[in-house]
Amino acid sequence: MVPGPVNSPLRGIFFMLLAAVSFALMSVGLKQAGLGLATFQVVFFRSFIAWVILVAWERAHGKLVWGQDWKGLFSRAVFGFGALVLYTWAIKHIDLGLASALNQSSPIFVAVFSGLFLKERVPRSILPLAAFAFVGVCLIVTPDFRSVNADALMGLGSAVLAGLAYVQVRRLRASDSPGVIVRWFSFWSAVFALPLMLLEGYQQPTNLEWLALAVSGLMGLLGQMFMTHAYRCSKAALVSPFLYFSVLANLALGLLLFNELPHGNALAGCLILLLATFAIGRVSSQEARPGVST
Repeated sequence: MVPGPVNSPLRGIFFMLLAAVSFALMSVGLKQAGLGLATFQVVFFRSFIAWVILVAWERAHGKLVWGQDWKGLFSRAVFGFGALVLYTWAIKHIDLGLASALNQSSPIFVAVFSGLFLKERVPRSILPLAAFAFVGVCLIVTPDFRSVNADALMGLGSAVLAGLAYVQVRRLRASDSPGVIVRWFSFWSAVFALPLMLLEGYQQPTNLEWLALAVSGLMGLLGQMFMTHAYRCSKAALVSPFLYFSVLANLALGLLLFNELPHGNALAGCLILLLATFAIGRVSSQEARPGVST
């Protein structure tokens, strides 16, 4: 049994910001690898590399344990695998920043699911701010508000499944450590992806693609670890909106590395995201003061 959850909103926010940066770098690796490799091959190696790194680290420190809530761990892995597949597909077919914006709308679903399934009290001020942030996401994804293609819908679907996975992480906080949760996710994602990769047809990666896969695996592992710590430290609806920072990072990286120039309205969406995130930070600071319920 692991120690009980830590009620520390500011600590949770810090870990979520680290997760956002890690996930942004993971997305770059997925994008680069996906330019030449099939979706399930990218998903397999991203998951397998993360699993190998984590198992090696835990064995070196003598901390490899099976876990307590096997049903919960497996459910988290299933939701996470589905989210990873849809996100990898979206990254391959639309701009990096747009795919990230869709995927990182997951905090909206986390806020809903945490109230429904975990019975957590969501601060009233968080929900309108998260909705305000989602307006920014919409400006990035559909600047003309008229059409969203099927590939973009894949990205949105990844957000729904990610929301379910993140709520499950919050539920597991009292039974299993972050390392166990991430190891189960990485292991089952690799297991699920392996036969699908073979059906797609294995392609020998180039040196650049191997590097991209390694980056995606390592950064994905760090992102999952930081995110899991964040959900252990504070309420899901409170910390999850800070994943929006990865959207801004991916927009910048998409322009720098892949020459993907965002539309003018997308820049307005970035500003809205920044304002919403700042406001959420202020609310979170007030929640963290002594005497204030968290």
